[in-house]
Amino acid sequence: MKGQSVQSHRKDEHFFLAEKFFQEHASAGFNQLRFIRSALPGIKTTDVDLRTNIAGLPSKLPFFINAMTGGSAATGKINAVLGHVAADFGIAIASGSESILAHEPEQAATFSALRTANPDGLVFANVGADKTPEIA
Repeated sequence: MKGQSVQSHRKDEHFFLAEKFFQEHASAGFNQLRFIRSALPGIKTTDVDLRTNIAGLPSKLPFFINAMTGGSAATGKINAVLGHVAADFGIAIASGSESILAHEPEQAATFSALRTANPDGLVFANVGADKTPEIA
C-alpha cells in the first residue's frame, strides 16, 4: 500500500476480490427458468428494435455495464477497457463510486477514462447516498 491512500487501496481490493472469487462456470439459476415460446409469425428479426431510453437518454440496447472500478491506477486502466467495450457495442456504462474524489481529486482521471474511451456514449457516474449534492 506504499504511496497509495486507504481509499485507493480499497478500490484495488474490490477488484482483487472479484478476481479471487471469479468462477468461470458459475450459475445464477437461469438454467432453472423455462420460457414458453410465443411465436410471432410474420415478424423478422430485422423488424425488432432494441433501442430504448434510460432516464430519458437514448441507448442502442437495453443493457449497461455496471462497473465498480476507478479510484486507483489499476482500476483506471480497467475503466478504459470497459469504456472501449461500451463504445464498441453501443451500450451504456456506469462508473464505480466516485466518492473517493471528495478526498483524492487526483484520481479523477481513473474515472474520466470511461468518457475518454467512450466519447459519444452514455456514461453514468455515482457517489454514495451519504454524500451531499455539493460533493456529488
